[in-house]
Amino acid sequence: MCIQYATKSIEYGKKKCSILLQNENGPCALIALVNVLLLETQFENETEDLKTLVKDSKKVQQHELLEVIASIALHITKSKTKHDYIDTSISKEESDMSKLLTLLPNLNTGLNVNPIFDGTFEDSAELSLFRLFGVRLVHGWIIGNGQDENSELYKLSYDEALNMYAHADEISNNKGYQDNVNETCIFEKSDKLKSFLNDSSTQLTSDGICHLQKILPNNTLSVLFRNDHFATLLKRDDILYTLVTDLGYKMQSTIIWESLISTDSSLNDFYDSDFMENLPIHEDILTGKEIISDNNEMTSIDRKMALQLQEEEDRKMAKSMSKIVDQKHVQLKTKQTNKQHHKKTLNSERKKKMSSQPKSQNISPSQNSSTSSKRKSNSTCVIM
Repeated sequence: MCIQYATKSIEYGKKKCSILLQNENGPCALIALVNVLLLETQFENETEDLKTLVKDSKKVQQHELLEVIASIALHITKSKTKHDYIDTSISKEESDMSKLLTLLPNLNTGLNVNPIFDGTFEDSAELSLFRLFGVRLVHGWIIGNGQDENSELYKLSYDEALNMYAHADEISNNKGYQDNVNETCIFEKSDKLKSFLNDSSTQLTSDGICHLQKILPNNTLSVLFRNDHFATLLKRDDILYTLVTDLGYKMQSTIIWESLISTDSSLNDFYDSDFMENLPIHEDILTGKEIISDNNEMTSIDRKMALQLQEEEDRKMAKSMSKIVDQKHVQLKTKQTNKQHHKKTLNSERKKKMSSQPKSQNISPSQNSSTSSKRKSNSTCVIM
């Protein structure tokens, strides 16, 4: 199946340009990364072919897009010493282009990222792609500030959190609560994690938004990981904005950015290319004509519908996270059962081996006395 992406013409930095819109699979890392390359002025020399491809096509084929991206990667690698935006921490292994280029198609599917609750990520091969292009990957799924009551969880990754939560569940279900210090600590951490995961099902917190505002310089673009999706993120005048790439806004030229000031979607607003607040234009689905209303009734209805869809997505995300925790629990339980079975098998084999050995012969009193004296003079202890 040939994957293709729709395009949209917008204005950014007083210049006309085109961006990619999401397909039916939702916002992917490839779209977010490509849109940064299209909009960021420091990539102008490397992205001329990419801009031409997106500008001249109503729909861009994925294979054509990947070819151009691979070409840009090669060009950047050859001239990386000439650019300040290239990450100088790229390892020798990551400089192997053949290895990196095989990872490019993964940007359109599931990307292996493991966020840590301090705002960083556990390193992985896929992250090297972002470092190669000098594009920052960030997230706002942060618990506390590292100095509060949640400081002990601050450095945990999402995978570690799931393992800890599943381990506490395993102890509770199979071993029983023993009320020792170690288990009490595990249960306390598990309760905090469960509360945190439930309260942040969209993988964004208020602490996370503050963190992003603090670490990102003004007028810079990056890729935001949130809710298992990726979005192009801009910080401008100390305000965060995400690029609107939903196909539903393709024909609405005044809807370009959405503010990211709250985890509550109802508090975020849409903005045009000049960062003036705008409301979506309502269109008749059948005729494509704008619907003119004398009041804000239609706007209110649309906003409520959008919020309902967001809440439904949040519920799906929470359900998905719960399923992952259950899977971790099953994995730990299976692992423990296998260990117990292996231990029983070893014990059984050992007993069989011992029973198959010849029994010791009867020793005469004189032999017994002689043997005893020898044992006394020999300090070696043989344990059977």
